[in-house]
Amino acid sequence: MLKDGAFTEPALPAGFTKENIRAFLNVKGPQTAPLFGNEAGREYNRFSVARVKGASTFVGVEESRVGDSWGVSLRVSSDLVHWSERYDIGSLAGDWGNARFHYPSFVNSAFTDNYEVDLNDFILLGTSANGTLNAARLKVML
Repeated sequence: MLKDGAFTEPALPAGFTKENIRAFLNVKGPQTAPLFGNEAGREYNRFSVARVKGASTFVGVEESRVGDSWGVSLRVSSDLVHWSERYDIGSLAGDWGNARFHYPSFVNSAFTDNYEVDLNDFILLGTSANGTLNAARLKVML
């Protein structure tokens, strides 16, 4: 996990194994450093990353809230540590129940891979508050 600008800390608590997962359901993992600077009033809910097909860069999608507006944005990085400014791709005013892309993540256009996406044709997945899966097919130039 990233801490103080380097990937030096384990992401899981000491002693965690798949066999004893139940014993760790209420155990917090190690403290992390935020990827993005504190922005007054912005709360981050999710950040997911995929490699950009044919490039040595990564694209990230984030869900965040400012006041009563939930938004989804993209960022790019060449090293997974330093990220671009946010490219907002949608926001919706209102409470949690109004937004359609909670916990956003990527998948390729064939729905076979979430590790690498072609920015000319990819899918953004998210859920509504009632658990409905929503998808948007996107093409972006960053």
